[in-house]
Amino acid sequence: MKSRIVVAFLMPLCFSSVAVAANPNQAQFNVKITVAAGCTLTSSGDIDFSSVVGTAAQPANAVTNLTATCTSSTPYTITFLGLYDSDPTTKVMKGTTGNTDTLTYQLVDTTSGTTVYGNDSDHAFSGTGTGSAQTVSIAAKLLNWSSKAVKPDAYSDTVTATITY
Repeated sequence: MKSRIVVAFLMPLCFSSVAVAANPNQAQFNVKITVAAGCTLTSSGDIDFSSVVGTAAQPANAVTNLTATCTSSTPYTITFLGLYDSDPTTKVMKGTTGNTDTLTYQLVDTTSGTTVYGNDSDHAFSGTGTGSAQTVSIAAKLLNWSSKAVKPDAYSDTVTATITY
């Protein structure tokens, strides 16, 4: 009989310890992030008219693509500063072998060829970020080709495209 009493005595202790709840203690915290506006700009390569004969008809516009990637809903502009700009929209290529001849050109849109891009806010490409890469096609158009009699040479200019947001 003693063994039954001990078992009966231990059983209520087991159940009573389970039934007693500890005092809960809680803490709260926030999960936060601040997303700042941002843009990156890359170029697919040079604009190259290739090799042309100086007496030939004006070469077709030559094209390159830029890729602008901006956070969603972020407005941006892209300006184009040539090394030898003569005004905000007229750019100049110089001979690379020391001759003083120059070729003038403009950067234009590839759709109509009439929107001229340059190095100021009045002649900037404008867009709004989507969060994904956006292609911006830019063409170079030679100016006054028919009246240009330039020495044979390799002509070039360096253009810096700047994205502002």
